[in-house]
Amino acid sequence: MHKITKFYKEIFILFLLILIFYRSPFIFLNGRFMAEEGSIFFSNAFNLSFFKSLTFVDFNSGYLNLWANIAGILASFVQLDYAPLLTVYLSLVPKLLIFYYIIYWKSFLFNSLVNKFVGCLIFLVTPAIVAEVWANNINSQIFFCLLMVVLCFIDFSKKKLNFFTIISVFLSGLSGLYSTILTPIFFYKYKKFQQEQDKYNFYIIFLCLIIQTFLVLYAKLNNLIYSGKIHSINLELIINFVYNVFFKSIFGVQSKLIISFFNFNPIYFLLITFFLLGFFLYYLLKEYKHFLTKNYYVSISLLYAFLSISFFVTVGGVGNYVGGRYALVPSIIFLLIFLHLYNLFSKINIKYLFYMPLIFSIIFGLYEYKNNNKYFEFLECVNCPDWRKEVQKWNTDSNYRLKIWPYTMNKSMSLDKSSFLSN
Repeated sequence: MHKITKFYKEIFILFLLILIFYRSPFIFLNGRFMAEEGSIFFSNAFNLSFFKSLTFVDFNSGYLNLWANIAGILASFVQLDYAPLLTVYLSLVPKLLIFYYIIYWKSFLFNSLVNKFVGCLIFLVTPAIVAEVWANNINSQIFFCLLMVVLCFIDFSKKKLNFFTIISVFLSGLSGLYSTILTPIFFYKYKKFQQEQDKYNFYIIFLCLIIQTFLVLYAKLNNLIYSGKIHSINLELIINFVYNVFFKSIFGVQSKLIISFFNFNPIYFLLITFFLLGFFLYYLLKEYKHFLTKNYYVSISLLYAFLSISFFVTVGGVGNYVGGRYALVPSIIFLLIFLHLYNLFSKINIKYLFYMPLIFSIIFGLYEYKNNNKYFEFLECVNCPDWRKEVQKWNTDSNYRLKIWPYTMNKSMSLDKSSFLSN
């Protein structure tokens, strides 16, 4: 039985790799720099010293993105013709780590072979995995945060201290703010289970939280952060959040058709959503309280992760918009809550009710995965610049700005030392 299970896992991993390649064959065969991935992080590595590139902080954002720095440095070691190809494959690292921990490690959440397979598909093909975050290192911080979510539910009992996991936590915590928001969960997990691995995971993420907080405060006090980044919450923002996280994560772009078909007024839409959620939670607490306490740690951790990161992206997003990459992490956690509820009610028929949103999300996600995607130009080349020709032009004229993605927005980058920080 163990050999059969191992065989299924290996076949499924191969299936995931084929799915990844299928979405963007051009990118995985030719490479590409996406926006600041090239114009800032690779340009830094190309022109600055190793240490300056490694510790670079874009204070417009206010935090350290260590993985983007590392990707830029590694890409600078290879021939310029192949540099963007290397960054594309480096962007897969956090995704592959997510699959590795889900499939091969014991988990409180992904606790069966089917749940492991469904869990991987949630992180790969659901509508939340939008084209703008695909195969680029400036958005790898989002997948490192999702990796941390997965690590929150790994059972480290009867395991020796794993330094690979510690390194994963370190990279995640220093590659963006998202991951550090989960620090209280790691503390709670250590206090509850008293495992050595959980203790060191908490120490590392807490250290990362201190470093990132210091950088944000420094940037804010010196008015370096982009002014539109931190703002108050209003009704329009809440409606936008409910649509993008609660509806679009399940039905994708078809959500617009559903809402327009019923001719929903946004206010009524918001009130009905919260009423149904409130009634549903009340029903669960009243009728199935003994089930909800069966795995209290997972319930509390998922709830905290969803609320805290939702607040973070709502306040920290640009303008009255919580879609695209901003909705990704809350959307995935929202779907994981359904998986958790399915686990809780595994012995009664109500469990199938919680698997339905996951099935819908995977089906609609596969529909939009490639050809029916609104931002197809983020995934494939439609008259995009030829990178090798761009390099040839730069070799002739070092002041030439090389064209990069998103090419529909006429993005370019300079490798001239006097202007390498320009976008």
